[in-house]
Amino acid sequence: MDAFVLAAEWFIGLFKAGGDVFVSLVVGIVPLLIVLLTFVNALVALIGPDKIDKVGEWDASCQKNINRLFMIQPYRMYTRH
Repeated sequence: MDAFVLAAEWFIGLFKAGGDVFVSLVVGIVPLLIVLLTFVNALVALIGPDKIDKVGEWDASCQKNINRLFMIQPYRMYTRH
């Protein structure tokens, strides 16, 4: 019976640990990412998407590496159709 109780406590402890990690992420990094995304979107809106695209295209043409274009401008895949 003690083994069953220990197994049940371990099982519940697993979910408590997962809950603690989730709460720490919600309190820590998620608000930071939301603020960062908002700042980047505001910066792109102020400068203008066309100018940002030109900088990215220039950088990609200088480096001859198309992957770098999408590392610098990941939003571009979703805004252009």
